[in-house]
Amino acid sequence: MNCYLPKQINELGLINENFVHSNGNPGGILNIPTKLNIITERGANLTVNGANPPAFTGPYNMTGTTNWVTYGIPNVTGNITIVSDKAIMVGITAGSDAVGYGGFFAGFPTQPVILQSGGGCIPGVVLTVDPLIYDTYQWYRNGTIIPGATASSITPTVPGYYTCSVTMGSCAPLVTEQFKVLNCTKLSNISYNVCNAKTIIPAFSSSSQTPDPGTVAITTAPSLGTTAINPTTGAITYTVNNPSIPGTDTFTYTFCGNDPDFPDCETVTVTINIQTLSVTNTTLHACDINGQGTFDLTTANVSSGSPVTITYYPTLVDAQNENAAALITNATAYTAPNGTIIYAVVNNNIGCKNIAQITLSLFNKAIILDNYNGVFCDDNLDGTVTVTLSNITPVVLNNPNYFTNVRYYANLADANAGNNNTLPNNWSYTATTTIYIRVDSPDGCASVIKPLQFSIGARLALITNTVTESTCDDDLDGTKSVNLAQFIPQFTLDPGVTFTFHSTLADAQNNVNMVSSPVNITNSQTYYIRFEKNGVCPEVGTLKINIKVPKKSDILKDKTICPNTTTKLDAGPGFERYLWSTGATTPSITNVPPGSYWVELTFNGCVYKQYVNVTELPLPMITSIEIDGATVKIGVSGGTPPYQYSLDGVVWQSSNVFYNVPRGAHNVFVKDSRMCEDVKKSFAVINLINTITPNGDGHNEGIDYSALMKNENLVFRIFDRYGAEVFRGTPENRYTWDGRVGGRYVPTATYWYFITWTEYGSTLLVKYSSWLLVKHRQ
Repeated sequence: MNCYLPKQINELGLINENFVHSNGNPGGILNIPTKLNIITERGANLTVNGANPPAFTGPYNMTGTTNWVTYGIPNVTGNITIVSDKAIMVGITAGSDAVGYGGFFAGFPTQPVILQSGGGCIPGVVLTVDPLIYDTYQWYRNGTIIPGATASSITPTVPGYYTCSVTMGSCAPLVTEQFKVLNCTKLSNISYNVCNAKTIIPAFSSSSQTPDPGTVAITTAPSLGTTAINPTTGAITYTVNNPSIPGTDTFTYTFCGNDPDFPDCETVTVTINIQTLSVTNTTLHACDINGQGTFDLTTANVSSGSPVTITYYPTLVDAQNENAAALITNATAYTAPNGTIIYAVVNNNIGCKNIAQITLSLFNKAIILDNYNGVFCDDNLDGTVTVTLSNITPVVLNNPNYFTNVRYYANLADANAGNNNTLPNNWSYTATTTIYIRVDSPDGCASVIKPLQFSIGARLALITNTVTESTCDDDLDGTKSVNLAQFIPQFTLDPGVTFTFHSTLADAQNNVNMVSSPVNITNSQTYYIRFEKNGVCPEVGTLKINIKVPKKSDILKDKTICPNTTTKLDAGPGFERYLWSTGATTPSITNVPPGSYWVELTFNGCVYKQYVNVTELPLPMITSIEIDGATVKIGVSGGTPPYQYSLDGVVWQSSNVFYNVPRGAHNVFVKDSRMCEDVKKSFAVINLINTITPNGDGHNEGIDYSALMKNENLVFRIFDRYGAEVFRGTPENRYTWDGRVGGRYVPTATYWYFITWTEYGSTLLVKYSSWLLVKHRQ
């Protein structure tokens, strides 16, 4: 027995149950009378199933010791729990008849151990002694007592080997095994602005330990760059993959200190802000002084970054290498011609570098034409020339849209002063005059002043200034179309001269109201011609045109004559000259056949060309001959009606119908009212078929006109008395009818028919009409 036995024995289950056989209970018994025996330290507060034992059960002294007492509790049953505030041992004795047994429930002496909770490291870890049964506690770190640490638990604040000494009752103290406690790994964050690369030296954010290079490790790799660890120093070098693209990258690394037993560790999350140094190409301007400009390079705004240092180089290679020998040292007063390019190297305090291009440009320089002599014409011949000076500006100034402050002065003093004594925009002069132009720069550069001379130009020289011409009214319509340009060679032969026509001298002088050529004139007319040529002033010439009237023949008329005859054409007397289209030069010509003719008749110096036509009278044409039995009808067209008709060329009639014409061949004659020639056509009155008897006897079985198929446009049609068609001849039925319709014979009756055709090689229509009796056997 000792002090460190347990102070409670829990749940002794069904303590009185134990199935046994005995003489008194040969069939077996489960519930056995049981006595609970307890040994505990003197003065202990004892409970059994939460109640103090009856007084008769103890405590009783033990033989040989005064520190321990006993209890004996009979007839216990069920589940038993014994609790004491001092060490205890428990046993039972039980039996039935000759069967007996006993048991001992004492536990074992306790050995304190340290358990941790709340985490495995500082801060947060809590150490607790187990079991929580001891009377006193004293905590130690690295064998040194921790003042005030006398509870069952302790929350360490510094690393070390922790132990706890415990006591219970009068027993000697017990000490736990060492429990090693370390600081937790420190989690920290840091960020860097990086252009290309960054070297990071691991260092504790709070620990005083020295980092161990061998413990440095990357735990999460970056995505936009790479890392490398120097195994000797532990330094980490981060390198950007693409320095030209800004972004944010992260990675983590861990390391530990050099304490051999209790090393501190730290995990660092590094944020890399990948930065680019932005630059802007720009242009500097300066005034043009003899082709050179002086520039302050430091005024070029090539970067908005701050702080930055900028150096300047004449070439890109020098800038890339930052060649000290080529460094521009006079950056505030650098002289260069137009278009020079300077390279500015921009560096910032985190190692970023970029190169900007500075273009050196000279401001536009006003260039005024030297020795200008403006020769202008007195266009309206009034002795005064008016010039619009704003129109002179683009002639003498190189860039008038840029140099808008342009002024003109009558003398050099006013021009140099730049005062308000300027000339008006519409300025006039009457003799050669010199004025002065002043051009001010919008960029603050020096003004440019030069003289301008103006003079009056000489007029265009003409062969003659006045031309008088006559023209004929050739067609006697009272109007003559005259091409005025045909008279220009009488004024000038210079192909470079242009001209316009005007009705009045004032219009010509002022170059207004041009007249288009040709013109129609009805009597004598005067025109004024304005002549112009580049470099020469215009001149005006006068053109007078007189109109003459010719004469035509009143007796020469168009004629119509009969075919195959001639006639006489006579222009009559009273003309100075005749010229016929036949070549004849006489007033008349004879034996003239049909045709178109003309004669040129000269009178009053003018020639009138008169036309005359001789036409042949058309003859009438027989267009059709219709024969109906003995009646013949003649169709005629053309010629000149009325017509005369004859069957013998001797006896004539006005009617186109002949009756009782006997069978046989005949001729028909036709003539018109002009009585030129007769026209003749032949025809025949034939014996037409008038009866058929389609009864199968082989005689008169049908009507057959197949012999006429050689004629053109042959038509053969038969109708009943009501006008209904019963037969139509075709090449397929060979213009032959057998008296049937649809395979059945028509009734006995009288029918009517006609036959027409066009005579071969002509348009003459021949038509025969007759009746036809169809008779069947009765």
